[in-house]
Amino acid sequence: MSYAVTSVALPSPSLVERALAPCHYFDAFSVDAASGTFGSVDELARAASKLPRWVDALMALRNRIVRIFGLKTEPPEPTESAQKSAIVAGSAVGIFLVLARSENEILMGLDDKHLDFRFSLVLQTRADGERAIATTTVRFKNAWGRLYFAVVKPFHKRIIPAMLRAALRQAARVSVRAS
Repeated sequence: MSYAVTSVALPSPSLVERALAPCHYFDAFSVDAASGTFGSVDELARAASKLPRWVDALMALRNRIVRIFGLKTEPPEPTESAQKSAIVAGSAVGIFLVLARSENEILMGLDDKHLDFRFSLVLQTRADGERAIATTTVRFKNAWGRLYFAVVKPFHKRIIPAMLRAALRQAARVSVRAS
């Protein structure tokens, strides 16, 4: 199975394309998978929430640093568990609060004093399989937001593809155990 992740255009139509206006930054990455690898956007989100260890270590370091500046460091409190049931607005997936969803997209995000961001997972069913797309949009609220994201951006551009590859591996392990 190929774990090639590519940079793609913002999916359209999607919840994320109109989630932040104005939007100062966006990117989207995709990975192709065999039919039924994820099966649903809910399973894609669950698989994507299991981050590689090096990403967890970077997030822990980030949290220790930004806590000094009063930025949010803890995952949002979910209002409903998203472990097995359909993921709904108000629930949490990993560190993200779910803001909205459609049949094939889950929109998550966080608003802080320096910037707002939205993160979307889309699962497209295609004739040749499935395509998972992870999109990030960011709106800066002030110069601190721009400075913060300038530091974070190089890591972000490595973390999201790594997260998609890890989700694909996780989904493949789950489907092997299920068969």
